[in-house]
This record gives sequence, C-alpha cells and structure tokens, in this order.
Amino acid sequence: MGVSASIMMAMRKPREAIYTHTYQSPIGELHLAVDRRGAVMQVAFIPGEWDERYEPEENKYACGELELQLDEYFRGERQRFTLTLRYEGTSFQESVWSRLLKIPYGQTVTYGRVAQKIGRREAARAVGNAVASNPICLLIPCHRVLPAHGGIGSYGVRSHGVELGARHKAYLLELERGGENGSANGNGAGSSAHNRREPAYV
Repeated sequence: MGVSASIMMAMRKPREAIYTHTYQSPIGELHLAVDRRGAVMQVAFIPGEWDERYEPEENKYACGELELQLDEYFRGERQRFTLTLRYEGTSFQESVWSRLLKIPYGQTVTYGRVAQKIGRREAARAVGNAVASNPICLLIPCHRVLPAHGGIGSYGVRSHGVELGARHKAYLLELERGGENGSANGNGAGSSAHNRREPAYV
C-alpha cells in the first residue's frame, strides 16, 4: 500500500505556480493573477478559487506590468492592454469572451449583437451569463455590453450588488468617453467615441 502510494505521488504532476496580488482601483479591490510567463489569468472583484492544478502565491512584482497598465487605463492614458490573456471556460464562454475583445474602446454593443457575432442569434441570455462569468474584467471589456432595451445593465453583481455595480459600470463608460471621470487629452477617447449605436467590429 505504501509502495503504491509512493508511485502515485511520483506520477502526480506538480502544481503550477501562479502569482496573485490585490490592486486598489477606483471601482474597488481587484484581485489579479498571472502565470509564470506573465499571462493574465484573473482580474476580478472576488478572489479566485484555484483548483488542485495551481499553487497561488502572493507576488506583487510578478503582477507589476498588469498593475502598471491598469494604472494607465484608470488615468485615461491607455486604450488598449498589451498583455497576454489566459482564460479557461466552456467553448461557448470562450467564444463570447473572444468577441468582447473586439469591442472598440469607448463604444458599446448589446448582448444580442454579441450573440449574432458568434453565430448564436437567439442566445442573448446565454451571452449575458457568459459575460457575467468573465474572469478577466476590464481587459476583456464586459462593461461595454449593454441591454438592448436601454439602461446600463448589471456589472459585478455577485460582489457589489445591482446598484453599486451599475455605478461602477457607468464610471468605466464615462472614463472611456473622456468625460468628467476620465481624460480629455485628445488621445482618441473623446466624448464622441461612446454612444449607443452598434460599432462596426468584426
């Protein structure tokens, strides 16, 4: 029995180290995680629950580039994140998250539009569920997806509740349009960029 257990231990793959850090943002604490190569695995309002494949370790320095780019984003100085993303979900979730990456800075689309773009025209509700499960917020810009009937829609409901989540979503959209919460420094994030029309994204 002891020999068998030793063999099993030898065959078991070592856990992968991932590095975590808590970032203080204008919309609350964001829990960051990157792998050894710096690929972003999490930007979330709730700490990740990592399974037995991973060994999380607090390491501010490993998350330094991610934190720097978030700082620039919140100052209105960055429109595009230049980091490798690493996410895991169902094939449907991953197709939704990949489409969100194509929404231009400062523009919004509807859940139905995203459903059309992934070839699932009738799946707007399922798209909403996938958006809510986004593991890398801001970098995968789920805040740019709005209900077709108008209004701001939900954001971070599990962590912030409906009202606070809506305020944070409005803050991000205002930041990207270069309004009073954001930057009007002429870098393309001016007030004309954000509107309710569907952008021409592919």
